Amino acid sequence: MKTNKILSAFLILVLATGCHDEFLQDKAYSIITEDNYFKTSSDALTAVNGIYKTLGDGNMYQRDLLMLNEFTSEAVTTRLEVGSAYSNWDTWNYQIGYFSGIYSNHYRMIERANQVIKNVPKCEMLESLKQRVIGEATFLRALAYFNLVRIYGGVPLKLDPTTDFKTLEFPRASAAEVYAQIIKDLTWVYESAGMPKTRAYATADKGRAGRSAVQTLLGKVYLTRASDATVSQSGDYQKAIDILKACVTEGDRSLIPSYSSLFSMTNENNAEIIFDIQYMRKAGLGGNLTPFLATNVTQELYMISYYDYPADITFYKSFEPDDQRRAVTFHDRMKVKIGSATVEVYFDPNADPLVGAWKRADDNTLVPRATVDAPVPGFRKFIDTDITARGDAEEPNYVILRYSDVLLMLAEAINEANNGPTAEAYNYLNMVRRRAFGKPIDTPDPTVDYANLNKAGFSLAVYTERRKEFVIEGHAWFDGKRFWEIFTQKVAESSIGANPNISNRPKQVIDLNTIRQDKYKLMTFSITQLELNKALVQNPGWE
Repeated sequence: MKTNKILSAFLILVLATGCHDEFLQDKAYSIITEDNYFKTSSDALTAVNGIYKTLGDGNMYQRDLLMLNEFTSEAVTTRLEVGSAYSNWDTWNYQIGYFSGIYSNHYRMIERANQVIKNVPKCEMLESLKQRVIGEATFLRALAYFNLVRIYGGVPLKLDPTTDFKTLEFPRASAAEVYAQIIKDLTWVYESAGMPKTRAYATADKGRAGRSAVQTLLGKVYLTRASDATVSQSGDYQKAIDILKACVTEGDRSLIPSYSSLFSMTNENNAEIIFDIQYMRKAGLGGNLTPFLATNVTQELYMISYYDYPADITFYKSFEPDDQRRAVTFHDRMKVKIGSATVEVYFDPNADPLVGAWKRADDNTLVPRATVDAPVPGFRKFIDTDITARGDAEEPNYVILRYSDVLLMLAEAINEANNGPTAEAYNYLNMVRRRAFGKPIDTPDPTVDYANLNKAGFSLAVYTERRKEFVIEGHAWFDGKRFWEIFTQKVAESSIGANPNISNRPKQVIDLNTIRQDKYKLMTFSITQLELNKALVQNPGWE
């Protein structure tokens, strides 16, 4: 049967992001066969590039994964009314099927990776390049399964390409089995694929997974498994420490001195970036976060933002005055139209949002709410400030892994493995904190350094620094599962003073005892997914 040759593999893997080629919803004509593709190095690279392309899809890091992680946290709220999907995410009133696109898109990513892993070995190409391409595909498959196991627990574990549709029933593997496969994949890539260091990639290959990305992801996998009593294994914390220390020792990546330049469009692919989604200012090849993240009243961007991610006022206030991360993170200073004049304004967190929350930069007078109607700022990180930008053609890359994550994970793992912080753990934590305050990274500074904490206090410090360091980078809910007691406490506290008429915190009070139930540690499968795959079983508490 040759009907599956109608579409070229290039279109299937690279352009057809709208077709459902994940293994549960594929179409026969979109299956790549062994006799019509995978002949040359060009075929292999095109195929692996198609896996990378799924990362930027709307159901992945550009929308749904970001929403899942940030709306559920204490850092982000919503402008929409009670009962809306965004408000429900914000207050943990989840409905069956929320974020269902995450599941489908991850299996699309897995299917493409399986095609590469299975078929690239027969391509006629340099052996070193062949191994690298297979390593990239295996890394990306591991990333996909890591996201899935954190979101859903056990999921169907599919490791071979789709060849027919005789069955659509794939039972869930256990979470332990999924973790074991992720670790197996990443260990093989780390030890056998000959992955280059990130800095060794030529400009045209920036954004590909390198050795430091494998180390960082594997360390995060061990750390996450260690924190989950249902799947943890003895030695997981030490294994996380060992692989993350290897990342530090090899020196491929480093903490750049200035947080303020970390996300600059003129400083992309800097020494701190370990793995990111590469974007360019070309239709269909760029990002699209500015319409959602930016504050909605400014005229200095290429469009007026939808203001879908207002900051939570309590989280905003938690930044200390000299913390440079606040100015980089929040879109809290901007130019607006007041009458016929263009005026720079800044956010005043202590002002009454019902009257006005912004002041003129030239004379510090309050701007009435009717003129600037935004009770809190949106986010600056990842927005495109070029007035010539357009949607789906924004230039800022989206960062998935970076070096400060390595340091903070090391601090966390050492604290857990030793039942309290060591001098080494303090050093990793304080390196990140010193940088945030513009201090020399490697020089102890009692004005900002953490000290004299017990295990619980150090864990809170790590959590606090992670939230301020990585907000809007898609870590919050994933991190929160490792810091469950702290995370749920912060989320519940963010809703104190809830007001359905003001978009500066959740619009309903969040009950701490409710959200601490185990059911909230996993998301739901959609009705469609359960109907398509009769062997799939809903997560406990969501039946």
